[in-house]
Amino acid sequence: MEENNLVCPVCGSSNVFDGKLSSTGGFVFIPEEEKGKFLQRSSFMTASACRDCGAVFGLRLTDHPNKLTK
Repeated sequence: MEENNLVCPVCGSSNVFDGKLSSTGGFVFIPEEEKGKFLQRSSFMTASACRDCGAVFGLRLTDHPNKLTK
């Protein structure tokens, strides 16, 4: 992903990059009110990371966040 103008909240470095959170099935955010429902609304997530200290921060929903609150 492309570079950005973020600063690491842990060490203050500007050597920061964006990426996707991933596992075998992919990490997803499911609102608490959706738990237990047959069809759950969810969204994949992205984050920023620091190349200098390894901090991961700035989690963001990749799908339209408003779809989770309707």
